[in-house]
Amino acid sequence: MKLKSLKYIAAAGLITLAGCTQTKVTQVESFPEYVAESDIIKSPNDTRQYRFITLENNMRVLLVSDPATQTAAVSLDVRVGSLNNPVSQPGLLHYLEHMLFLGTKSYPEPDGFNKFLSENGGVRNAYTARSNTNYYYQVVDGKLDESLARFSEFFTAPLFDKTYSEKELSAIDNEWSMRKSDDQFARMLINNQTSAAGHPIHIFSMGNKQTLSDKTDSELYAQMREFYHIYYSANLMNLVIVSQAGLDELAQLAKQHFAAIKNHNTPEPLVTAKGLTKNELNQHIYQKTINDIKQLILQFPYKIDNYHWQDKPFTYVHKLFNSKDENTLYDYLSKQGLINGAGIGMDHSYYGDNGYIEISYSLTDKGKNNKDQIIAATQAYFKLIQNQGIQQSYFAELQQVMHNNFINFNMPSPLRLATHLSPMLHTQPAQYIIKGLFDVGEFSEQQINQLLSQIDFSQMRVWHRGNDITATQQLTYADGQFDTQAISQAELKQWQQQAAAINLSLPDKNELLQTADATNADSAPSSATAEKLLKPTAIVNKKGAYAWLAHSQHFQQNQGYIELTLNSDLAASNIKQYMAADILKHLWTEATLAQTNAAQQAGIKVSVGEGMDKNLKVSLSGPTEQHLKLMTSVFSSLIELKVDERIFNQKKDEALAWLTNRDNDPLTAQAQKEMGSLIHATAWRYHEQAKALEQLTYQDVVEHHKKLLANNALNLFAFGNYQQADISTIMDTLLSKLPTNRQAADLYYPAEVKVSAAQSQLTAEHTDVAILQQYWLPEKSLKKFSQILTLNALYQPMFFKTLRTDKEIGYVVGSSPMQINQFPAWGFMVQSKSHSAEQIIEQINAFNQQFAAQLKMLPAAVVNNLTASIIQQINQPPKNIYQEMHAFLADFNQGNFEFDSRETLLANLQQVTLADVQNIFAEVTDPEKHQLYRVEVVGSKFEPAKVK
Repeated sequence: MKLKSLKYIAAAGLITLAGCTQTKVTQVESFPEYVAESDIIKSPNDTRQYRFITLENNMRVLLVSDPATQTAAVSLDVRVGSLNNPVSQPGLLHYLEHMLFLGTKSYPEPDGFNKFLSENGGVRNAYTARSNTNYYYQVVDGKLDESLARFSEFFTAPLFDKTYSEKELSAIDNEWSMRKSDDQFARMLINNQTSAAGHPIHIFSMGNKQTLSDKTDSELYAQMREFYHIYYSANLMNLVIVSQAGLDELAQLAKQHFAAIKNHNTPEPLVTAKGLTKNELNQHIYQKTINDIKQLILQFPYKIDNYHWQDKPFTYVHKLFNSKDENTLYDYLSKQGLINGAGIGMDHSYYGDNGYIEISYSLTDKGKNNKDQIIAATQAYFKLIQNQGIQQSYFAELQQVMHNNFINFNMPSPLRLATHLSPMLHTQPAQYIIKGLFDVGEFSEQQINQLLSQIDFSQMRVWHRGNDITATQQLTYADGQFDTQAISQAELKQWQQQAAAINLSLPDKNELLQTADATNADSAPSSATAEKLLKPTAIVNKKGAYAWLAHSQHFQQNQGYIELTLNSDLAASNIKQYMAADILKHLWTEATLAQTNAAQQAGIKVSVGEGMDKNLKVSLSGPTEQHLKLMTSVFSSLIELKVDERIFNQKKDEALAWLTNRDNDPLTAQAQKEMGSLIHATAWRYHEQAKALEQLTYQDVVEHHKKLLANNALNLFAFGNYQQADISTIMDTLLSKLPTNRQAADLYYPAEVKVSAAQSQLTAEHTDVAILQQYWLPEKSLKKFSQILTLNALYQPMFFKTLRTDKEIGYVVGSSPMQINQFPAWGFMVQSKSHSAEQIIEQINAFNQQFAAQLKMLPAAVVNNLTASIIQQINQPPKNIYQEMHAFLADFNQGNFEFDSRETLLANLQQVTLADVQNIFAEVTDPEKHQLYRVEVVGSKFEPAKVK
């Protein structure tokens, strides 16, 4: 369970704080009570059926029938969130979210729902956002009816077991303790604290034990129940159910289980108070961060026109801002050496019916000292957009990309679909619930101008973020300091004058965009009439050049994924070469920004990055017409790359800051990195990397580049709409780009892991302790891995409940199966603000003894049902081409060219018995039979509490 900040492009209002001034009581917008499946506009590529109904209690329900799914998913969204928190109990809605899952009248066991789901291949979670609270889960489809019976009672007959109140408060307090040292969390609190006085955004939304407590005029538990009875009203609820059942059956299930939820006719109090008034604008805000960052943010108040939800003027502005074309804003600032990156974002409902737009820059050292130039250039560019940039041709490009994305809609998983759509039903008509995601409306100069008029450089807040900033105001609920200072008239005049002297250009026409419709005959899948390769097949297989191709069995669309790795052992040879490869990757990324951005805006995702051991790679996904041409162009950029010393120094500084900041990562992330360093020979620790990088020279990278091109192997994987001849041709083309003196190499893969026990302890600036321990078995065995996989599905929910809820040890409590090179292992992660590493280990060992006793009494049917549900999940037909290829790509990256890991796992799972689970638990927890790897990360400010 978590607190979440959601950003939607569709219009969304927010529930207000009870009794808050400047609120407007409104009824939920009136949408049709029933929308037939034929009226819900969906992509021709979407095989699901949809129907929208309204129950008699005025609850809105979207039904989704997917005959191919083996997994059902459910999401219920309540139109109440953290902006409803009363002043007397900051974080109350978060507390309510936690308390709801503690048993119901018919199913009183506090952890009964979790246990039921875990035994039936399911998971569940919830989040509290500013405007809504969302509860969601998935389960094997055959258990949908029973799951709905259990789930619906949370909204008709919850027990709110008071004996667990203190335990859930501990969980919330641990969650807060984890986040309070996070710079982004601190930034959110600074933003809230410097917003308009009296606005409910000031109330601490997460809560902790200090804010969530009994007070003279407010008893926590009673106020929580009162809020539940007021706001958990059917008329403020949306429900989405995704299942293989037919629509009629789903409609019956929805009525059967959810019609009993009471409708209190609670009106929707919408916050209309401005979050940013003139008193909060024209301000510099200085945040002293923990991490070494250099960031400049320009923040503008923004209010969307709710009556034109289908129009997306921000998407239009986003397109122009993000262009990397010659002499556009990004290109200008980058070539001036002022920025490492830039972005524009929007949250239109952050404050209720209003929010903000932000333009953010990651700065170089030069940029940090020339912020005025960056602000002026930004002002100049937006003035250029206003005067010349509102063009039908740009809009047509955007419209075409969105249309093609709609036509080639990749169906998300049932759970992702349900959780995405349930909050949207509050603000968007059901018939457009799918199409609306891709609808940009009609070209409207007025709408675009209306947005641009709100990006007013005389009415903004300028954020300065860095660890070298001096600030004096201390935050209450986070680590960090800030200060504010008024923007002077002299500054405004200076920015205006500088802007007038900066000449920028608008983006060029995107040549990658095709004028043909994504579904016409010319773009029909090229593999439709050719021989289908149902499993990756070697098209090129010679020393130094390897290429594999497979076609989709399930989708006949113009989509594909292609990945090329420049395979070499050079980066793994020593840490100096490893860091040279890292910088070379950044230089290659920088050199291809214009190409990758143009492709992205044409609906093609291009990713330039790294694979194992810093092997450079590029991947493309999406419509395939331009893939081979783009692959050649991006690869040629690497071959022809001229290492620029200025950019080298810039990227080196940026990488050093990133490595240094890893000391401030969440404790769990630090533990996982250290564990990797214990297991893998080339997983050098961050401080080791930083030391090597400090000594790295420009010439080192030049030499690394030459060596890499002189000795390597090209390794290519393609899946989807490609012909065998295409793959042969592209490999010939790519090979021709390499230097004539290049030596062909065999494929390199890292040395096999040698399982040998190891331990490590780290210290971090924190108040908590994290422990990660893994039991590795010393022999390869996919059979034993499948047994651990089944064991963990039984173990994890009980482990979580005991240590997290009953013992109140920490918010992060988890276990997971894993394997490397077919060596099986079982791992445990716990983070606590109250228990030392020794105490956590004692609790894990004590629980294992209890679990062993329970395992002896477990009915065989439980394991049989569980393995069946796991197999059912794995066998579920893919929802899109990328899900279909996932297992093949994983095998490719691990060098398993039999491409049989999925089939092998399924075969082993089918043989798992209760006796196997009992035996593997005994084996994997036996110190004589496992190799123990343990990492402890101890906060320097950790103070163990008195253990109850």
